[in-house]
Amino acid sequence: MLCNYLSKTSIYQTYHFAMKNHIFLSLLISFLIFNSKCLAQDKRIDTISFSMKSSLLVIKGAINGKETLFAFDTGAYAGVLNSKQVAANNITNTGNKSVRDSNNKNKKMGRGKINEISIGSFSFKNLESVIFDMPFLSCNELYLLGGDVINKLNWKFDFKNNIAYLSKTAFIPTNDMTALPVQFINNRHFADLEVNGKLVRYLIDFGYAGVLDAPENEVNFAKIKTQKNEQSLVLHSQSTSMGLGSMVVGKEVSTFFVDSITLGQATFKNIKVNVKDNVDKKIGLKFFKENLSSIIL
Repeated sequence: MLCNYLSKTSIYQTYHFAMKNHIFLSLLISFLIFNSKCLAQDKRIDTISFSMKSSLLVIKGAINGKETLFAFDTGAYAGVLNSKQVAANNITNTGNKSVRDSNNKNKKMGRGKINEISIGSFSFKNLESVIFDMPFLSCNELYLLGGDVINKLNWKFDFKNNIAYLSKTAFIPTNDMTALPVQFINNRHFADLEVNGKLVRYLIDFGYAGVLDAPENEVNFAKIKTQKNEQSLVLHSQSTSMGLGSMVVGKEVSTFFVDSITLGQATFKNIKVNVKDNVDKKIGLKFFKENLSSIIL
């Protein structure tokens, strides 16, 4: 996940979602996120496949006409290139900028101007991306697709069939869907998660492969952690966390299952939570993949 270290602006929009039936004792939910942009005249809907390569949602696209694998990251405000992609696509370095990564570490990174990014039949010109050789992205030959491009389209992901639909026209929610207010801050998506009757704002982060992360100082999960600890239901371990420009080894992690959380009017049972010091509050891709059959954003 990539965070902008500079000033932030925000707008409010609304997601919508609908519940589905119980199947094989697993709750399958069609979580339909409706981005209330004005309907565009271009009503094309492209269909592309996606994979869960390296536990991320990966689609095929192109940078300056050359086929590239994109890691879809709603937690990143902009895209990230590695040095090989810069050289292969004749991308010009436009200078450096201070960036804060998901480990809350600051680092100066290059910026590069991309002439064109293409996904399906849609293309976007004159985009600026961060340039940094994050080992995970470089080894998997991935370009990190961030909110500056993601938010130019409407997306629907079918998790059962690994199919993505994309359009400039919003996917309209049906009458059985429920609204979930969402705040967009610097191209990133935030929603209020309810736990123990309290609302806390969380980042919806498809670039995080886990389920749900909470910081040690988040009061609601701290209370649950104390209760679970008294019942010997907390696993204490150490983890390695890789941010865009940093790696933290040996961070203490407390893992437990919370009885229920609520997003909008949908309640999810028995959800895994990792509590760590100095992390962003975020809901990861695994939460959506395991609990939902489809999602529109």
